[in-house]
Amino acid sequence: MTMFADKRTANVARKGRARGVPVKIAKRAARQIDILSAAAKLEEARFAGHGRIAKAPRTKPPRFQLHVDDRWWIGFNWERSNAYNIKLEEKKRYA
Repeated sequence: MTMFADKRTANVARKGRARGVPVKIAKRAARQIDILSAAAKLEEARFAGHGRIAKAPRTKPPRFQLHVDDRWWIGFNWERSNAYNIKLEEKKRYA
């Protein structure tokens, strides 16, 4: 199992920054990825004030989303007390 789904997310987790990700978002996401990586239970992954976790509908294996900011989420799979396939995603808004 790969911990990170892409290079951008790996850079955010390891360096606290990545191209195309605002600094404020990258720092918050890096903290949340640290908490997610250390969690033994899914409920432990909640981040004070921003810990909304949602299960993505109709995904197999189940995929979860951890709220970072208004438009940014961390998507991940959870199995046997471990997060994997972690990806920082920006949800585009359509008018």
